[in-house]
Amino acid sequence: MLNFMALIPETLLSATLVLMLLTFWLRDKNTPKTFYTIAKWGVLAALIAEVVLYNQSLLRENYINNSQIMLFKVIVYLLLLGNMHISLKWFLSEDKSSFRFYFTVLLLQLCWVAALSAVNLLVFVAVLMVGLAAAYWLLGTHIQDDEEELNEIRRFRWVALLYGGIGIIGAWWLGALSGGFQFADIRALVTENPQNVEAFAAAAMVMVSLLFMLGVAPFHFWMAGVLSAAILPVSGYLSVVPLFAIYACLINLMTEALEPMFALFIPVLKVFAVISILIGAIGANNENNLRKLFVFSRLFVIGIVLAVLVGLSETAEFSGFVFLLVSMLAMAGIYTVFYGFKSKGEYLSNMQDVAGIAESKPYIAAAMLMFMTSLLGFPPLLGFVGMLIVLDDLVSVHQYGIILAVMLGILMMASAYLRVIKVMYFDEKQRSFDRVDRGIYMILLTDVVIIVALLVSPKELLGAIAAMLRL
Repeated sequence: MLNFMALIPETLLSATLVLMLLTFWLRDKNTPKTFYTIAKWGVLAALIAEVVLYNQSLLRENYINNSQIMLFKVIVYLLLLGNMHISLKWFLSEDKSSFRFYFTVLLLQLCWVAALSAVNLLVFVAVLMVGLAAAYWLLGTHIQDDEEELNEIRRFRWVALLYGGIGIIGAWWLGALSGGFQFADIRALVTENPQNVEAFAAAAMVMVSLLFMLGVAPFHFWMAGVLSAAILPVSGYLSVVPLFAIYACLINLMTEALEPMFALFIPVLKVFAVISILIGAIGANNENNLRKLFVFSRLFVIGIVLAVLVGLSETAEFSGFVFLLVSMLAMAGIYTVFYGFKSKGEYLSNMQDVAGIAESKPYIAAAMLMFMTSLLGFPPLLGFVGMLIVLDDLVSVHQYGIILAVMLGILMMASAYLRVIKVMYFDEKQRSFDRVDRGIYMILLTDVVIIVALLVSPKELLGAIAAMLRL
């Protein structure tokens, strides 16, 4: 049955994109704030529509919404709003047009919410490939004429084409084998014969494409160079928002379509998880570029989430969701801190450039320390709750080898973060630092309050999440 009310959020996002284009073409004077304002109200309207209309579906076998999908979408919307707000500081500071950035992140949001609701594999893969192309276009936002940085972006283009093509071929092949592209058709095929080699190969191609987009090792090689080459707003967006959206897409694909043959993927996913954890921790220790260091921290987080999902149970999904949520809150806070690492109008990314910053910017340094502590899962911050839930889930399924890798990774990540703390607090200051915008302090305070306040009574938060994930 057709129910076009299910598409109201997507319609609002599309209308906002059209309005932004018309404003860009027809209005002579546009400030960086112009496109932020249009994007903000469009995203807020779409978010409200998602919450109000979460139980609406369009052609139920193709495009659905429920409490679980709505929860993922709301988190992605909120992460996007936070990123858009802090990104405005960069565009105002640099006095550069914000059209390309805000237009593209809205287009990406449209792709993420469409992929989350799609239960038709062709639609699912198609919108993700559009998102991959949009991410490439986003990376070129105000890129400087630095040949090395341009080469990083160009390499991403060709690698993205390769892995995107693999995903499209796999989806088409799987649909041909099952006689339809609905997740239900594919599930019926793999239920009938979970050992079907052709179906497994086709499903593996789709999974590889998703793992590449997540940046799971060994498909992570594009991340460090590309995200450090991009401008700070783009780097912050791509490090946080897509990760949660694509993780949710992976969950939907595995649980709704591929669950009967998931046992065949477990050995490979375990290896990918452990490699991601260890490469993330080792890579962070070998980096002096702060953005690259936290790209490897992101890889460490992805590895832990993937390790938890190896069980593919309801409790595993819950554990992965909570850990990723608290990690992304901390990661968003760290990228906000990066806006305070500024000297003579230049945003700093080299570790030694922020030496002694605690002396003149104690609140910025303290926020950085708090977010890193939360990322490591140390008490008393919210990250401790996330790490505790993850370890408890891994113990319950007797994944002691993975637990050992996680604990080793935590020790190595702590070593990397101690280097950052040493530089900020104990090394001699080498630069004078610019005055930090009051708005950055307000955003940092909000993030810190969320991390601390949720720890005061996590039971209610965890209970609400479990209910919306239908546990």
